[in-house]
Amino acid sequence: MTGPIKADYLAVERMIEIIREAVESQYSGHLKKLTGIEGIPLKLRFDIFKIIVYKDSRLSYVVVMGRFKMAQKQSKLLTSSEWKIMRIVWAKKSGGSRDFCREAGEKYDWSPSTVKTLLSRLVQKGFLKTTRIGNSFLYEPAKPALSTLYAAADYFLDNIVHGTKGPLLSYMVKKSRLSPEEVGELLSVLNDYKEE
Repeated sequence: MTGPIKADYLAVERMIEIIREAVESQYSGHLKKLTGIEGIPLKLRFDIFKIIVYKDSRLSYVVVMGRFKMAQKQSKLLTSSEWKIMRIVWAKKSGGSRDFCREAGEKYDWSPSTVKTLLSRLVQKGFLKTTRIGNSFLYEPAKPALSTLYAAADYFLDNIVHGTKGPLLSYMVKKSRLSPEEVGELLSVLNDYKEE
């Protein structure tokens, strides 16, 4: 009897990626043959919206339905939602998607699918790294919290409007709850800055 079969979620996810890479690679090669130009940047992504695995007594085969769409450039900056997930991950240091789904659900009333989407996006952006353990993944921060904040601050300062840096830094200090040690460190930095 022939019909659709159920497959392990991770196996299907990997199969989809293999098929997508193969289709994109073949399409890229076809473009090169048509134009004779090497190294054409592939601007299209093959978006698979349905995949069915069939199996009978002799063989297995796959039916794939999809379409090409323009690949969107992914920002390396964290969104507000991504910062919330990263704060949870940094606090826990590592964990499975269930751990983060539970905590984010309690804190922000997010569904597991929302949290998993955010985790996947953070892996793609390079903020999280994964280790496969059986049929699940262990998520860990790829970068320390402070270095991520430094990068965000650098981007922010690079795009600051001329003449507003001083008032803005003053505002940030006033809004921050600094410990006596942090105040001392800040004064030391300012004194060093004055002496330069």
